[in-house]
Order: sequence, then C-alpha cells, then structure tokens
Amino acid sequence: SRFCDRRLGLSATPYSIGVVDLWSQLDALEPECWGKSYDFAVRYCDAKPGEFGGLDTTGVSNEDELKGRLASIMHVVSRQEMERSLPGKSRQLVSLRPEQLNSAFKGHRGYLKKAIKENGKKGFWEAQIFVAASMKRDWTVTMTAEFMQQGRRVVILTGRRGEVERLAASLATKVGKELRNNIMASHGGHPLTLREEHRQRYVNDTTSPLCLIGTHDAWGVAVDGLQSTDVAIMNAIPWTPRILNQSETRFTRKGQDRRCTIYYPLAEGTVDEEINEHLIQRLDVLADLIEGE
Repeated sequence: SRFCDRRLGLSATPYSIGVVDLWSQLDALEPECWGKSYDFAVRYCDAKPGEFGGLDTTGVSNEDELKGRLASIMHVVSRQEMERSLPGKSRQLVSLRPEQLNSAFKGHRGYLKKAIKENGKKGFWEAQIFVAASMKRDWTVTMTAEFMQQGRRVVILTGRRGEVERLAASLATKVGKELRNNIMASHGGHPLTLREEHRQRYVNDTTSPLCLIGTHDAWGVAVDGLQSTDVAIMNAIPWTPRILNQSETRFTRKGQDRRCTIYYPLAEGTVDEEINEHLIQRLDVLADLIEGE
C-alpha cells in the first residue's frame, strides 16, 4: 500500500478513545506526513507521562491546526444526512413497575459488593445496571416471544455473558418448537467462528423471525449485518452516550431495509431511572455533540 498513488479510507467511527486513534489511519493515507505516533501524540493529544507509566494521550492540543489539516483530506457525512435515506427508527421507553420485575440473578448482592471492592464507584454503577437488566428478563422474554410469533426479527443486547445464557434459555421455553431453532445467543466468551456464524445467518435469512441475543461488547460496536431488524431491546442500558449511540447504529445504517423500533425497558426504583433522565432523554443532543467534536 505504500506504493499506491491514491488512497481512500472509510470509517464509521474515526476514533473511539481519543484523537490519538486518528494517527494510524492518517499514516496509512499519507505515509510519513504525520510523523511518528509519538510525535502526533505530543503535538495533538497533549501527551504527558501517565499516572501508571507510559503516555497519557487522552487530551487534545493544537486543535485548530489539526482541524485545518484534516479539512483538506476529510469529508464527513453527517448522521442526519445518512438517516434521511434510511427507513427510520423510533425509541420506546417502557417503565416497568416492581410487580412486573422478576428477582435478580442469584448471588447479586455478593456481586455488587465485589464490584465495589474491585472497581470502586464506577464498578458499583456498572454492576447495578447489570442487576437491573436481570430483573427485566421476564418482560424481555415475553415481549420477544410475542414479536417472533408475529414474524418479526429481534435483537436483544444485554450486559453480562451469564444474562445472555439466561435470556436464551428462558426464551426457548416460551416460544413454540417451530421457533426454538431461530434463537441465537453468543457473546465474548464464545469463539469468533460462532459469532460470525450467527451474524451470517442473520444477514442471509432476512425473512424468518429470528432472535439474536448478545452483549453490547460483542455486538454493539463494529458489527455490520443487523440492519434487517424489526425490534431491538436494550435489556441492559449502556451508561455512556458513545456506547449507547454505537449500539443503536447497528440497526440504523446503510443497508437498512425496514423501520426499527428500539425498546428501552426501565426498571422502576433502579439505576435505570437515572440513566433515562441523564442520558436517554438527551441522546439526540449528545449524539450530535459526539459527532461534532
């Protein structure tokens, strides 16, 4: 590729962690024009010694200069421009009362204590989301079974690998025998070959009522092929706008052939209510900020 006269790079997500992610792409497009990765980090990422060694490259510096250089080689198709050519999507917030919730997974109290001990407040926050997700299992399974019986295609995204397994097992008992083989469940603990097998089936069989169950980590980022989805259920709700936006764009992207409804079940009295107030209700504004900056 170093000997090509012209190069074209395409990316749905130019960077996910920070500006430093741009260097490898720019170096491939314009070899030797952007210096070494260290030089780039010092000039444009406000690089400084990291707290635990290495370089902290999470900052931004000489921003106007970087924007000026990028303007001559980068073209951005806005999310709004892209979505105008797609069938569209809608969000449905469903508030689940305590009597609509099932019990959390066995040992959840010990899981929360361990999360605090190992990862402090951040770990506790994340663990509460996963506990809340487990309490919405019955509702998620009931709704999914109804959708599949109506001939619709469903994707369920949750947080923990164990919850993927529990959702799949519960759904298998809820749907009839004729739909049992239409349930696919995979996560980061499974081989890549299995996840690719599930993705290929979902891509190629666009008429059957299929259900794909997975984690946000395994299926919510850098996955193409879920555009033929009628219903997406965010069983576990991501806690950052970037992850949430990434998960939604699995379904609303080029190649989308149907309108998609994205359900956000909110367990009353849990951390879900805070996420709804501070994140979901402001998602369109936050998505514009992510794209713009």
